Order: sequence, then C-alpha cells, then structure tokens
Amino acid sequence: MDEEKNVTMSANNNLPDSEIERGEVIDEPKKDFVHWSERVWSIFAYLWILCLVPFIVKRDSRFVSHHAQQGVMLFIAEVILGVVVIIPLIGWLIGFVGWILCTVWSIHGIISALAGRFWRVPYLGKIAKKIGF
Repeated sequence: MDEEKNVTMSANNNLPDSEIERGEVIDEPKKDFVHWSERVWSIFAYLWILCLVPFIVKRDSRFVSHHAQQGVMLFIAEVILGVVVIIPLIGWLIGFVGWILCTVWSIHGIISALAGRFWRVPYLGKIAKKIGF
C-alpha cells in the first residue's frame, strides 16, 4: 500500500517547505513565462562583479532581480573568502573549499536561470531572505 506523507507545502509552489529551506530549485507556477532575454540577463548575476549589471538593466523583472540577489550574495561570500585566504593553513583550506562551493553554486544558478527557474543558493539565499535583500 502507498504510504501517505505529512508534508507541508509552500503557498507559492508545489514543493515541500523543507526542500525550499535547503536551497532546492523553486519552480514558480507554470503560468509565469520567463522571456529568453530575462534568462540571459540572469546569467550575469552569477559572474562575479557583473552581478550588479542585472540590477541596473532589468530592475523591473522579478525573475532577474531574484537571480541578481542570489549573485550578490555569492559575490559577497567570494569577497569574504578572499580575506579569509590570508590566514595561513586553515584560511587556505576554508578558502579552497569555499571557492569550490561558490563555483558549483554559480554554475547551478546559471543553469537554473537558463531553464527559467527560480533558485535559492543554499545557506546564502536564506540569509538574503532574512535580511530582506
């Protein structure tokens, strides 16, 4: 027999709240079509300092703004990692692991942007939401 799962669903989509909190992909309702130009502008959000370009060019797009916010959080994390790397040994290790994570998250963000999906960076996306960014 099929087992029923008691999972709370988010009001904005059909994913369980627990998945959204872990930084999983957030698909918006299918009625919202994301134009290809917004997808392309969203790619810039994950390319280091270029994360500021989408804020300037496509400020009115909710999709581009979302990805730009995620990109800015990644950029801030990368700057912090640049400072941490100054510390011998432990800083080098933390910096190395952090750069790998930021690179993987950036690639995932670019793929999500091209697919037209909203995606929240694990841990950093949650921080951005808490500070109202």
